[in-house]
Amino acid sequence: MTGLIIITSLLITTFPFIYYNKDKISDNKIYMYIWDILSIIISYIVLKIDNINNIIPLFIGSIIGIIINYFIKIKYINIKEFLKAILIFIIFYLSSLIQLIPIIIFKLDYDKLSGSNKMNLSLFSDICLLILLLIYYRKDIIKDIKDFFKNINNYMDTGFKYWLLGLLGMILSNFIILSIIPSAKTVNEETVQGMIRSSLPIISLLMIGIIGPIIEELVFRKSFKKAFNNKYLFIIGTGLFFGATHIIFSLNSLFDLFYIIPYSFLGIAFGIIYYKTNNISVSIMMHIIHNTLLTIISIGGLGLIIW
Repeated sequence: MTGLIIITSLLITTFPFIYYNKDKISDNKIYMYIWDILSIIISYIVLKIDNINNIIPLFIGSIIGIIINYFIKIKYINIKEFLKAILIFIIFYLSSLIQLIPIIIFKLDYDKLSGSNKMNLSLFSDICLLILLLIYYRKDIIKDIKDFFKNINNYMDTGFKYWLLGLLGMILSNFIILSIIPSAKTVNEETVQGMIRSSLPIISLLMIGIIGPIIEELVFRKSFKKAFNNKYLFIIGTGLFFGATHIIFSLNSLFDLFYIIPYSFLGIAFGIIYYKTNNISVSIMMHIIHNTLLTIISIGGLGLIIW
């Protein structure tokens, strides 16, 4: 529920401003400030209608939306490309609905399916989403793969350097969070460990170690590259978005939000890799290496909260 409140207030704050930003009326900053204030009030009214009293997530979503509005105003965000990237993210977020295809065709009762069969359904939806993304970005991907093998040594040097920095940031921030707030936890990590323990290590390795990284790099890095006109905003913005997505939709408490930091370290590292190489294959490769290594470690019984 907390995550949905954040997303709701974020959308209320951002999308009307994005729509009207194409008109001259929004060139005056005073209108942006007025809307920022109104959006908080509107978000509060919407939540009150649903009898929701959790104000803190509302302000978190509104503040994020206000920041996005500001960067749109100073031309750091390309609205057209930004909306394309958001649409791709929405498709990514709703891709689990693809599981309904075999469920409807074969008249399956999802609640009665075994854990392995549920994983097979997830694998089916992931493969379908991956195919769609590969078709959409096929020209750029083919070009990047050819370029990757021509410059593989330089690209891998760059990739490993920044991946190790991101990994170090994840480990240190996780240690600090666990030391200060031991009650905080990440549901995403628990879900991943549950998949690995489901007696299907090969499918886990395929989904988490290979398919997942390719999808996430295309969604979080490739799709947003042209949406940002400032490299620091691209790197930090997509890194934080990457981190938030792993946490925000499965929040148990606001303390769990601290785990956005470790995930964001990795997301920022991948963003730097992509920006410096201008080749999505490099960040995909480093993401695959990261997830594959940790999946193998987890299969061996040494689960780590550094995903």
